Amino acid sequence: MSEEMTMKELNEERTVNLTEAVVTAWLKSQGFAPLPPTFQALDSAVVRSTDNICDDLADICDLDPNDVAEVMLKLGYSLTFPRTGRHGWVLCRPK
Repeated sequence: MSEEMTMKELNEERTVNLTEAVVTAWLKSQGFAPLPPTFQALDSAVVRSTDNICDDLADICDLDPNDVAEVMLKLGYSLTFPRTGRHGWVLCRPK
């Protein structure tokens, strides 16, 4: 039983590592960075949902939305929940 848990944990770690590599490469190719904490809003910021990000990367691999969200948090991206408009990850394109 112990070996099964070890294999399961290893597979989960590989999945997160793959997800992190794919998401990080996509963010870099798009020129996105986390929104600096001192700014409330920037003209260069866009909001993308986790599902939008998974859809953008669907040609590369099937990503679990929870793994993508975990990677986004780990990389320092923040969420926005405006009363009107779309909620999601704040992606900034630095000038």
